Amino acid sequence: MKKIAFLLLLYISNHCFAQEIQWASKVLGVSSERYSPKIGDAYKANQVLGRPNAIIDKQENFCAWSPSVVDLSSEEWIKVGFDKPQKAKQILIAENFNAGAITKVFVYDSTDKETLIYERPIDNPKDKIEARLWHISQKDSTLNEIKAVKLVMNPALVTGWNQIDAIGITTNNKAIELGINLATDNKALEENQKENLGKMVNSKKKELAPIVSPDGKILYFTRDDHEGNM
Repeated sequence: MKKIAFLLLLYISNHCFAQEIQWASKVLGVSSERYSPKIGDAYKANQVLGRPNAIIDKQENFCAWSPSVVDLSSEEWIKVGFDKPQKAKQILIAENFNAGAITKVFVYDSTDKETLIYERPIDNPKDKIEARLWHISQKDSTLNEIKAVKLVMNPALVTGWNQIDAIGITTNNKAIELGINLATDNKALEENQKENLGKMVNSKKKELAPIVSPDGKILYFTRDDHEGNM
C-alpha cells in the first residue's frame, strides 16, 4: 500500500460552463453489456451516465460501457435520456477506448420523434482511432428540444473492446476538451512520501481503495485476488 496526496480536478476548457453541457442521466435501453465476474458494475450501461469518468487516455476503463461482443459484425446500441430536454448545437460522445465503431447517431425530441444526425459512410476506411471526445454538430434548427440520444455501433469495424464513457448535449458550438487541472501547490506532494505499511497491510497482491475511519484509527481497504479472500 502506498500513500501520496494529490488533487486532480476535471475541467472543461474553452470557457464552457457546466450549465452548457448536460450529460446523460438515465439509460433508456441497451443491446447488451460486457460481463465481468470480478467487478460487478464494470462495463455496464450505467457507466455512461454523468460526466466522463476518466480523461480520454486511450486505455480500457472499468467505468465505461462496452457491448458483450468483441470484433463481431453485429448491431450494438445504447439509448440515453436527459433530465431536461434542450436544444443543442453539439452531441458529445466520449469514446475512451477503440473509438470509431459508431455507425449511426439518432436524437429524439419531446414527442419521441427520431432523427438521424450521423451515419457512417459505407466506404469509410477502417482507421483505428484510439480515443476521442467526439463532437457531432447539430445543424437542423427545425428540431425540437433533444431529450434522448441513441448510438449504434458495429464492433467489427474497430478491433478490440469498444467503450463509451459519456454522452452529452451542449448549447456551445465551440470545441470542448477534457483535461486535468493539477494543484499548483506541490508542498503536499513533497511532504507525503510513499510508505510501506507493513505485512498487516502490504502483500504480494493488490491493496486498493483505502478509506480511513472517522476517528483515524482504522484503515479499510480492498485486497484483490488474495488467497485469503472469501
